[in-house]
Amino acid sequence: MARYATTFSELVDLTATNDPQATILGWWRRVDRALDDYYTQRGKARPRHVANVERDLAADPNVGEEGLELFRELRLRRNAVAHENIESPSREEAVTFAQNAHRLGWVLGAGLKFSDTAVLPIGEPPSNHAFESGPPSAAAQRERYAS
Repeated sequence: MARYATTFSELVDLTATNDPQATILGWWRRVDRALDDYYTQRGKARPRHVANVERDLAADPNVGEEGLELFRELRLRRNAVAHENIESPSREEAVTFAQNAHRLGWVLGAGLKFSDTAVLPIGEPPSNHAFESGPPSAAAQRERYAS
C-alpha cells in the first residue's frame, strides 16, 4: 500500500530516506521558484548571473547576511549533487538541505524576515523501513489486516 506524506516532516523523511539526491534537487527547485517569485514581487527581471542575485539578496534586509550565506551553501551543494561525480548524500544531509531550503523559500517567496524563521524539525527515521527489515512475514501481514 502506498504511503502518502501529509506533513512537511513526513514528506522530507520519506523522500530523504528513499532518495536523498532527489530530495536535494527537488528542494533546490523550490528555492529556485521562490527566487522567481522574489523578483516578480519586486517587478524586476531575474538576473542571469548569480553574482547579481547575491547582490540583490545582500541588499535585502529581510534576507540578511545569514540568509545570503545559506543561499550560497545550498546552491553550491545542489550544484555538486547535480553536476559532480560525488558519493550519494546521506539521509541526514538531505533532511538538513530540505529544512534549510524550506526556510529560505519562505523568506524569498513570502517576504519573511530570515531571522524570524526557524528550521522545521524532522523526526528520526522509523526503524522498520522495508529496505532495512525486508517485507513483512505472511503472519505479520495476516495480523495487520485482521485488526
